[in-house]
Amino acid sequence: MSGTFSRGSVWSKWDMHVHSPFSHLNNHYNCTSKELAEKIVEENISVVGLTNYFVVDEQEIVELRDALAGRALVIPNFEFRTNDKNKDNEFINIHVLFNPDLALERVYGCLQRVKLNNLSEDIPYYCTLENIKKFGADTITVSFDELVAELNIDFDRNDDFLIVGVNRGYGGFYPDNKPRNTQLAKKLDKSSDFIFGKIDDRNFFLNKTPGREALGLKPKVVVHASDAHTLSKVGENFTWIKAVPSWDGLQQIIFEPEQRVQIQVEIPDNKDKDLIIDEVKFSSTKSSLFPNESIKLNPNLNVIIGGKSSG
Repeated sequence: MSGTFSRGSVWSKWDMHVHSPFSHLNNHYNCTSKELAEKIVEENISVVGLTNYFVVDEQEIVELRDALAGRALVIPNFEFRTNDKNKDNEFINIHVLFNPDLALERVYGCLQRVKLNNLSEDIPYYCTLENIKKFGADTITVSFDELVAELNIDFDRNDDFLIVGVNRGYGGFYPDNKPRNTQLAKKLDKSSDFIFGKIDDRNFFLNKTPGREALGLKPKVVVHASDAHTLSKVGENFTWIKAVPSWDGLQQIIFEPEQRVQIQVEIPDNKDKDLIIDEVKFSSTKSSLFPNESIKLNPNLNVIIGGKSSG
């Protein structure tokens, strides 16, 4: 966002699950952070969730932010494989998004108290970048309960971090009819602030179809994302979100899951540009009366009233 006067909440593209060229697993980028930034801008993405397994390195965040130069917001997205398995015997994935204003050193300090599991070592190892590289992200897991407990010690939920569940695909928690898997899915659903999924999941999590509401679960927003591991996939899947591209804007979709989120190709509520006032600027010899810079207008708030309300 540029200038003092923002347009407020407008529809823009968000891709909240984009792996970086530094990704610890399935890395098929073969490009620089600058090239990734150019692709993000080319796809008109306003907010990107830069993702890596277990630990997002500060270097990958800084490089992308510098390359974007304010043209898109970068939110760190830490993807964890948990000890729990889904109906397909895959370790269930959980994402933790951190407020981009947080110092990453605080995040690393918290994670270094989270024990790595699925290791044969006699001594405990913890979730640090060094250990991720040492053992490989494809071999380790963490306890979901322990992870959340440690996060709650150091940070405030919503203000500092959000938890995102994965419904389907690899590591998704979508259950079969077995009681244990149903209870686990209910737990992860309840623990998540929103869900990574597809348009087919939207009505289920909004409680517009039978089943979920009967479990006592509140409506929850579904966000579609690319899960890109290569440059060509960036922006292939995305979500239209009506909010200021900011952490506060991301929080807002949790409280208004139906009104602020749309999964579709074209921009929602598209309007004829010839019928919209983009910005206004006042001219005055007394500059103290009006600001010199342009005031950007929200396309949903344009009204022209003529003399005595005639226009």
